[in-house]
Amino acid sequence: QAQNDVYGFRLNLRDEDPTKLRRWMDEMDQHIRRGISGNDKQYSALRLAMHTNNVGVVSTSAGEYVNSQKLRFLRACDWHPEEAVKKMARFLELKLEHFGSESLARDLTLRDLPAGDLRLWKEHGYFQLAEERDAYGRAVLVFVGKQQYRLPVESVVSVACAQCSFLFELSIIFVSFSIGCCVCMTPPTLMELKYILSFFIFCCVQIRVLLYVSMIITKDETIQKTGIILVFWGHGHKYVGDGRATLLVDVLTCVPFRQVGNHLCYEDSSMQRLFGVVARVALTWGSVRTRTHQGTSMECAYNLMTYGIPRNAIPVNNDGQIEMDFFRSFIEAIEKRERNDEATRLTTQQRLEQLDRHIQQQLQQNRNIMINNNIQPY
Repeated sequence: QAQNDVYGFRLNLRDEDPTKLRRWMDEMDQHIRRGISGNDKQYSALRLAMHTNNVGVVSTSAGEYVNSQKLRFLRACDWHPEEAVKKMARFLELKLEHFGSESLARDLTLRDLPAGDLRLWKEHGYFQLAEERDAYGRAVLVFVGKQQYRLPVESVVSVACAQCSFLFELSIIFVSFSIGCCVCMTPPTLMELKYILSFFIFCCVQIRVLLYVSMIITKDETIQKTGIILVFWGHGHKYVGDGRATLLVDVLTCVPFRQVGNHLCYEDSSMQRLFGVVARVALTWGSVRTRTHQGTSMECAYNLMTYGIPRNAIPVNNDGQIEMDFFRSFIEAIEKRERNDEATRLTTQQRLEQLDRHIQQQLQQNRNIMINNNIQPY
């Protein structure tokens, strides 16, 4: 089945039989109750989410949002209820770490991203949803590695968390002794080394954007059912961060979409470090689902076409320059939709408040009538 997924043959579109679905959802409820009833740390965020309402207030009547997300994670785990609950718990742990407890019982929005994160993402487009789906109707997500290398070091450090910034400064102090977990093929200059070290810091920015994107795209039930194709475009990416790559791979195992195929594209055969990343990806997602492609931008793009991924799905032209037109349109569409959603929410809230005031006024009028007519209440 994994090989069929990669090539697009006989897609694993499981018939969602209502009886089976009800049984799977009931099994998820059992695993959730078992997980949050103990003291296991991996379920701490899930435990908090089950007792938090959509405005971030702890409430015993909460848990509705978690229940609404069960099907999304069940589909992402190929209908394995226990694995779905574990994935949901890990995802909520990441939401808690990067967005705070108030984000646990609602979907993420662009407003949840720090201004610096959003600015870097908009300007450099290092993580994009492809304009076209593959030949089998599956969405394609593209990570363009070289875009992070072009980020100004100061802008990356400015949006980093305190811990990452401290590690950055510490690494610069000990620059003559070690270059940390990053490896380059030729001796780096000091500025190049700063870029390498900034990759580690940039990790927290990428994780927040990835968590947000995973929630946005999986609102589409078709994507939930057919899965996602991931393309890691390594052309122009001179350095490979060993620990950082492992961290991002781990995060990708927690997001609520099914990864049916993973493609790593690169040009420089001297980047032997990349194969260590490939090995970890293969161990995590399965070697059958992972493909590597070496060659020029044009060669890799056309090689991907043999897997049903159209040329226009890769936002990089034949000269290796990234294309941002569709990405900017995508961001603008999200911003517009979220503004409309917020306006609708506020309008609904205002109407509810008006209705509540009207009810209170009616109750007060009735009380006044009873008092004036000396009518005793029951």
